[in-house]
Amino acid sequence: TTVYGRDIRINRIEAMLIGSWQDASLREWKLAQGWVQHNQDSWYGPTAFNASQRRGIIQLETVLNALGGSNSLEGGFTWDQYEDNLNLSVETDRIDRIPHFYFGHSRQLNSQLTLDGGLRLEHHASEQVVPLLRGAARWQLHPNLSMQFGAGQAFRQISLFSLDKAVHAGFEGVTLQQELKPERSLSLNY
Repeated sequence: TTVYGRDIRINRIEAMLIGSWQDASLREWKLAQGWVQHNQDSWYGPTAFNASQRRGIIQLETVLNALGGSNSLEGGFTWDQYEDNLNLSVETDRIDRIPHFYFGHSRQLNSQLTLDGGLRLEHHASEQVVPLLRGAARWQLHPNLSMQFGAGQAFRQISLFSLDKAVHAGFEGVTLQQELKPERSLSLNY
């Protein structure tokens, strides 16, 4: 199948509500709830590709001072619903319910340099427990200005972000050479 022309339109709406408080022992707690709506309305040649992803997030976080630094513990749950109009031999529409746990450690080396690191564990139905490493170095240039360099792993199920291969293969009556699989990636940021 020859696919020509590509017009991609994506819109995203995201909202997050965060509340924080201290308990009787002065331990800090934070509760976050979020909603993300991501729509793609695109044309690949004469073929329309429409997809939507709805994500709900809830997580509870606390901070502990131990091990020579500050530790954060977080538990949460993500509800992900993905739908598209692809007609493939592989099922792409899905609903994922993903619980997670995160342990992070932050250590201030001097007045300007802080190192952060952590391990996030996610439970995916298809992959079971997926460990993801995160790390960052933060340089405080001024009390109101800092720069952070980070690296981390990510894992995502099949979604509109990983379907270019399917779209470029065409839609009707096309069998992909391999089944679409979840993706693990590494990102660097500053």
